[in-house]
Amino acid sequence: MRPLRFFAAIVDQGSIGKAADRLNISQPALSAALKALEQELGVSLFERRKGRLGLRLTPEGRQFYTRVTAILCSYDNAKAELIDMPLSRERLRIGILETLPASAVKTASDSLQSLLQTHCVELWEGSVSRISGWLSQGRVNLACTVVEEGEANTRVLWNEPFVLAVAPGTPLASTPNQSVDLKALEQFPFVLRSRCEMSAAAQSLLQEAGVTLQVRWRIEREEIAFSLVERDAGVTLAPKSLIPGNLVPVEIAGFPMARTIGLRWREQEAPENLSIISDELKKSYQSN
Repeated sequence: MRPLRFFAAIVDQGSIGKAADRLNISQPALSAALKALEQELGVSLFERRKGRLGLRLTPEGRQFYTRVTAILCSYDNAKAELIDMPLSRERLRIGILETLPASAVKTASDSLQSLLQTHCVELWEGSVSRISGWLSQGRVNLACTVVEEGEANTRVLWNEPFVLAVAPGTPLASTPNQSVDLKALEQFPFVLRSRCEMSAAAQSLLQEAGVTLQVRWRIEREEIAFSLVERDAGVTLAPKSLIPGNLVPVEIAGFPMARTIGLRWREQEAPENLSIISDELKKSYQSN
């Protein structure tokens, strides 16, 4: 199954480099595995394009990806039934947004498994797009992700603002209970969090306000982005709950950026324990 998982990860992540990071293997090893798979199939699964264009699925690749996701879903379900849980326990698999606080995710995992003892609770972490794919394919039963108010087949859990994360001891950190002017962001080096699910909307708001950020770093991993901020190498925007305790959150005047986190399920497939799951996820977030 490994070649299929490698192929699916490349498609989901959009590049070999990002997929290699996600799979925790080297990029050359993943490239070699992809090449071996294409040779075995006798077709090219991707069009190789130069520069930022990266990889794009060929028609054969799109057809193969559809079959691969179905195969992986069937395999994961079979494995869960035979290995991961006793036959008397029903599996409940929840997709969890990767930009939720780690402490809240751990607390939710422990409390849900304790409360839902008739179920085997599994948490799958991923991006908004990846979780959406898992849900549509039936690979997860429920998704804890970004939702819209009033959206069908969803339940809102909480709303939280995006704030500026700054290093302690800096001038900006001296007024954490006040706000900084949006235009002032142009004065500071900026750390762009590549995984931020709201980055496109945030950039649109900044453009409308005529603000041009001095982007010095584009960082995939949150711990590296926040470590740069801690060393006063720059500032970044992040959901308030995600900012670690060694940094200072500062509100931004004129920047009404926020995200709504909620549960999403497939039509007519809401879990029977939806209220319990909702309550525990809210408690985990509030205790963070």
